[in-house]
Amino acid sequence: MALTDYCNREKFSDITIKSGHLEFKCHKIILCKASAYFEKLLDPDGNFIERTLSVIELKDDHPEAVGAMLRYIYDFDYRPKVQTKKVEDGDEYSCPAIFHLHVYDAAHKYLFPRLASKALAAVNTALEELKKRDDVATAHVFEVIKLLHEREEKPFQATSKVLIQRHMASMMKQKEFRAWLEEDDNQALDQVLDSIADCVNGRHKLRVCKCCSWTSLDSTHNLSHLCRVGNAHVDSPNRYHSVDLGYIGGNLSILDTTR
Repeated sequence: MALTDYCNREKFSDITIKSGHLEFKCHKIILCKASAYFEKLLDPDGNFIERTLSVIELKDDHPEAVGAMLRYIYDFDYRPKVQTKKVEDGDEYSCPAIFHLHVYDAAHKYLFPRLASKALAAVNTALEELKKRDDVATAHVFEVIKLLHEREEKPFQATSKVLIQRHMASMMKQKEFRAWLEEDDNQALDQVLDSIADCVNGRHKLRVCKCCSWTSLDSTHNLSHLCRVGNAHVDSPNRYHSVDLGYIGGNLSILDTTR
C-alpha cells in the first residue's frame, strides 16, 4: 500500500487529531517526520502531556485547514479530492483565497515549511484572481480583507487596500464592514479611512462604474479606467453611479446613490 492509502485510516493509526467537528486518524511517526512541532510535542522522552494521549485537539484552528494540512503529509496535495458537501458562503470551495490563507496559517503554526510555501503560492495566485473579479460575494471579500489585515507583510496589506477600494461601494452597504472600519486601530487602513473622511467632510462622492463596479475615491477629475465588462476606457461621469457618504447616528453610512 502507498502512503496515501493510510491517510485518515484506522489501520496502524496510533493517534487522533481533532479540530472542531472533524477528526483525523494519524500516525505519530509520519507527523513527527513532517513537522518539528509534532516531533517535539510527541517525543516520548519529552515533557508534554500530549505524548501520552491518544487524542489531541487543536482548538484554535480552522478545521478544514487542519484536514488539508494532514492530507498533505500523506500525499503532498492538500486540496480536497472531491466536493463532499454543499457549497456555502465562506467555505473553501466558494472562495479559494480564504481556504488557502487558513491552510497557510496552519502550516506556519505547526511548522510544515513545505506546505507553508505551497499554500503561500496558492494564496498569491488566488488573491491576484480576486483582485480582477467583480462577481465575488461581498461577505467573501470582507473575510479575505480581515484575514489579510491581521498580517504584517506589506504585499498582504497592499492587497487588502486594493480590495477595499475596488469593492468599497458594495461593502459600505454592509453594517459589519462599516463597524469594522470604525473600530479598527491598525495603521494599515489609515489611507483608506482618510479617503472616506474626505468624502464625508468634503461632501465628495464615490464614483462607481455602472458596468464593472470599479470605484474611485477621488473627485470627478480622476475617473478614467479600463472597464472590465465593456473592455474599453471609461471617463465620462455619466457612466458612473455617484455615492454620498455621511454619518447617521454616529455610524458611517451611504446617504444617497444617484444613478
